[in-house]
Amino acid sequence: MIDRGPPVIGQTDRVIRRVVPLLALASLLALPGCFTESPAALADTQGVLVGWTCEHGDCEVEPRTATVDPPACGERDQWVVGAGAIAILCAATESDGGELTVHEATCRPLACDDELDCPQWEDLVYGCDGGVCTTDRFDLDVLDVRAACLRGVPRAPTCALQDEDPATIDRSALATNACPGEGPCELPEACLE
Repeated sequence: MIDRGPPVIGQTDRVIRRVVPLLALASLLALPGCFTESPAALADTQGVLVGWTCEHGDCEVEPRTATVDPPACGERDQWVVGAGAIAILCAATESDGGELTVHEATCRPLACDDELDCPQWEDLVYGCDGGVCTTDRFDLDVLDVRAACLRGVPRAPTCALQDEDPATIDRSALATNACPGEGPCELPEACLE
């Protein structure tokens, strides 16, 4: 059901179409089959909180409830929630054609104390492992590992500043090195801290 496609190594931005598992907060996108037990809000490891509404089996994110604006990366920036091995919150820019460019250096895992803090869908259930929302349905890809490695790195106010940040560069290199060209990634020990 949900596939981010093959890992893109050494690339900081990924263009995605609206049919992939990233839910644009400022759009009307919804992932069908969302459990009503999903939380009313999602928080990431940097403390950004966004609203999350589930009605009649559909879930939507609520951009107006975000506690922090996304980093300035383009003209129409927004928060997006990604579903992979690790549920993540990223900044993305929407093009005139409706494509989203996800700024991978801004992605952070969704934080949790238990599975009740994690988004849930009918056929994709997230648990809480080490304080982040995870599922064993997918293997770790480079985006999951990068987000996990950047877990404690504060977001910069712009994507350009984020990309130049020494901690972001070091942590992103750990993620790239942990992901071979083929097969699942391994989470580096340094990224578990």
